[in-house]
Amino acid sequence: MPSLTCRTLSRAVGPVLAAVLLGLLVPLSDSRADSPQLVTLKGPEQGAEFGFTPSTVTLTVGQPVQLTIVNEGAIGHDLKSDIPIADLTYQQADNPLDEQQENSEDAVLDVDYAVGHSAQVTFVPTQPGTYVFYCDLPGHREAGMQGTFVVVD
Repeated sequence: MPSLTCRTLSRAVGPVLAAVLLGLLVPLSDSRADSPQLVTLKGPEQGAEFGFTPSTVTLTVGQPVQLTIVNEGAIGHDLKSDIPIADLTYQQADNPLDEQQENSEDAVLDVDYAVGHSAQVTFVPTQPGTYVFYCDLPGHREAGMQGTFVVVD
């Protein structure tokens, strides 16, 4: 029977240990991609009619996002962006149903929400980059109602 040395043992155990560690790390990475990133924007906050808080939101390519927008202001608003997305689903919004369906089919982020309402959508960012989001009602963006999605790999 051959004798086991430290070198022989490390050669045999090394690949096994690497496989075990890889097996532990891969499910952790996959679970992040499966659970949505929860993002809440106030647009606007009470007393500040034309703005989004926070104004910068960092997202990850491929990770689902659950975006909730809360209107604490005195007038209705919307949120639009040219961020490349997939799997847009409306849970709650003031957009007409046919517009929601069209936006989902065309992967266009456009969410309407009235005074005192909250809106909620889910989507998956598909490309890294920096994308502006804004309210496109007349004069709102110019008054400062815009922010930025920063999408990272």
